[in-house]
Amino acid sequence: MKDVFAVEAASYITSFTCPVFVSSSWPQSIANLPLISKIPTDLLANGEFVFVLHKDDLCINDFAIYAALLGRATPAYANEVYVLFDIRESEHDHNDIKSLYIKAADMSNKQISNESTKTNFCTYIGDRTVLTETFFGRLIYLDSSDISVSPHIMRNGLWEQHVTRFITENLHNGDSFIDIGANCGYFTILAAHIVGPDGFVLGIEPQHRLSQLVRKSLSINGFERFSKIENCAVSTEHGEMRLSYIGDHLGSASLISYGDKETKCEIVKSEPLEDLVLRIESEIGRQIRPRFIKIDAEGFEESIWLGARSILDSSPLNIIMEFTPLKYRKIGVDPAAFLDRIIADGFIIHEIRADGKAIRISPEQREYILNKSDFTDLVLIK
Repeated sequence: MKDVFAVEAASYITSFTCPVFVSSSWPQSIANLPLISKIPTDLLANGEFVFVLHKDDLCINDFAIYAALLGRATPAYANEVYVLFDIRESEHDHNDIKSLYIKAADMSNKQISNESTKTNFCTYIGDRTVLTETFFGRLIYLDSSDISVSPHIMRNGLWEQHVTRFITENLHNGDSFIDIGANCGYFTILAAHIVGPDGFVLGIEPQHRLSQLVRKSLSINGFERFSKIENCAVSTEHGEMRLSYIGDHLGSASLISYGDKETKCEIVKSEPLEDLVLRIESEIGRQIRPRFIKIDAEGFEESIWLGARSILDSSPLNIIMEFTPLKYRKIGVDPAAFLDRIIADGFIIHEIRADGKAIRISPEQREYILNKSDFTDLVLIK
């Protein structure tokens, strides 16, 4: 189904003879137009062109460019989704729209950085549920009893800054994304925000309570048409599994038993990833070939890998995976053999640094990772 608002904007663009540039959420299937980030410097500084802004892109992209257009932009057309600006040389400021760009410049200071950010609001709505806002401007429902993930998103609108940065810099409009171990859905929502209606996002979360909240979050942001959340575990076979909890750490629920530390458990359905994806493809009537997969399963990653054989054949493919050697050894999995299997399947192993960059691991780093008592966030690139 075509974006009718983009079609409307595209029909208006044809009345201009100057160059046209678009923000990142513009559907290129409607009209193949260059992004504003590709505009020549001389044209940006002193020349006439048309700029089509998707209103949601004001939250995340190209703030320096928006600020550079101060006083030169005249609104020429707008609908519910897009605003079209005619950028011309001007000897005076257009004060009626200047505030828009001031807001854009101010928002650039709130992007992912070493400094904490703060959401616009955080509201308790009852039934252990909080409604708050992510740093990229999307609403999210959280479980207020959780003390692992929820407090950080409530405070900053941000979770796992280095992983967030890697995804925002490498996932693109129109991509497909699978989030295994979606938890509260932060990365599911981030991915849907980025890929837009031309892409698809599949979130998978075995915790029944959290999967319900993710479904609500996807709905309230208008992502239902190109996303889905599945309440199940991913393994090598169909069946039922025991999900173990430790206190109010909902981010640590695991298919590996916590033994005496376990405070409660939940029986969840499981199926191989390749079967789950085939089922979802049949339901939605479209093919899912992921450009990105995120796997965070608290030590159960190898079983997920073994049940995803056909999915892993996709190329190019980036997989962000939490790698936990101690937990693997606890259930009889050799972490070194797991890394060898990943390489044999055609992936190059990288580690995500604190700045969100992926650095290929050396033999020395491999040994360090295998002997760590903590986890490592890996990026597996094919």
